[in-house]
Amino acid sequence: MNISAHELGHPQLIDRVARTLADTGLAPGRLILELTETTLLGDVDTNAHRLTDLHTLGIGLAVDDFGTGYSSLAYLPRFPVDELKIDTSVVAALPAAHAVAIVTGIVSVAHSSSLRVVAEGVQTPAQRDLLTALGADYAQGHLWSPALAAADLPAVWHRDDRDE
Repeated sequence: MNISAHELGHPQLIDRVARTLADTGLAPGRLILELTETTLLGDVDTNAHRLTDLHTLGIGLAVDDFGTGYSSLAYLPRFPVDELKIDTSVVAALPAAHAVAIVTGIVSVAHSSSLRVVAEGVQTPAQRDLLTALGADYAQGHLWSPALAAADLPAVWHRDDRDE
């Protein structure tokens, strides 16, 4: 679930998330909040505290669109994130040498920090295979399915080719 800078800055965010988890019965580990690099760097100290509070609840945290914007490597250790999501624009540029270098660097930084790597916007088997070879842990994109309404998800979960 994406979270904006405005939402991250809301004083009741932690209480609202905790209450929503309790009300819905959703296990905190099943929720991953995605924040862009720009959102993280808005107010580094406050954001680090809020993210620590969310992480303490058991919620997963991801840096979305990584590889664009600031690529805030110096700040990354200050945030309790679990994964880096490689931006679609980087994946789309594969197999160009500069994109391979970016993916290689992101994977290296992430894995040395015990973070998972998710590649966004995977369109082709060739991209999937190259990302796997470069060490990406997970991928998402139209190769598997376009964006769907919640009501359409059960049909996708039961497809025979879901491991394609």
